[in-house]
Amino acid sequence: MIPERRYYRSWQGLLTQAQEPSRFQVSHARESGGHALKFRGTRTWDDALRLATEGYREGAERATALVEPFALRIAREIQRSEIVFDVTGTELDIGRYITQDPEHWMDWSYGEQLDEYEDDYEPEGVRLIRLVVNVGAASDVAAEPIMARGAWVVGLVKLLEHAGHRCEIVSVLASRHEGSDLEIWATIKEAGAQLDANRVAFALAHPSMLRRMYFAVMETLDAPLSDRCEHGYGHPIEVAEANIQESDIYLGKLTATGTGSWTDEDRASAWLLLQLRRAGVKLTTNRQEEASVRT
Repeated sequence: MIPERRYYRSWQGLLTQAQEPSRFQVSHARESGGHALKFRGTRTWDDALRLATEGYREGAERATALVEPFALRIAREIQRSEIVFDVTGTELDIGRYITQDPEHWMDWSYGEQLDEYEDDYEPEGVRLIRLVVNVGAASDVAAEPIMARGAWVVGLVKLLEHAGHRCEIVSVLASRHEGSDLEIWATIKEAGAQLDANRVAFALAHPSMLRRMYFAVMETLDAPLSDRCEHGYGHPIEVAEANIQESDIYLGKLTATGTGSWTDEDRASAWLLLQLRRAGVKLTTNRQEEASVRT
């Protein structure tokens, strides 16, 4: 089945669409009260919109507290690549070439710490890594695993960029309603942009991203795509296989039975190390730990 797709290439584009008038007299995405706080993570729509606009600082701080002790230790073991300019090299820097700078060739320097492992190291240079997170979560998934997964994703991005790579973060809601599939994609962080931890914390680690922002977007779509919102928003599904191929790292929907892998630090850290290895990041020490996640 080929899903219907909507793609927002900027964070502001998604927020602008979410603020369009709902096609329904009663917007569940904008409901207020105690039930909304428990299920959606914010008491009111305005509270959620403020977090989406200004950033979820509390979530970013919790993410740091959860992941940083582990991430800092790994960061010290990452062999960072740096660009070296010279009169010869492997890649041409167009800007330097146009300005007639004689050192207009680029190469990658991996420092002296690699000497011990030179024979089995094949540097790949800087990569653009596209990380796609399916933010779909079953209704019985609590806020804690959503926040924990978001925290580990932020930690992964920090480590990948510390290693010299550039990361793009994309979120997607994939849902099915009466045999009709819909995917709503949104770019959270462009590859060339600095990591805004507060914004990413809201986008990946706050229930209101799914249960307010994405649901609000669904309510603004033309029929029949928005028809599902009258009695619900469909149920979360995985992104279509063909669309998953557009990503370098893909995280699937959250279910109640699969949340333990994010609230268990050992399992979550093993996942993070595995993603680093697959991205070509090399550790200068503790290679035994790296090998332990080669499954």
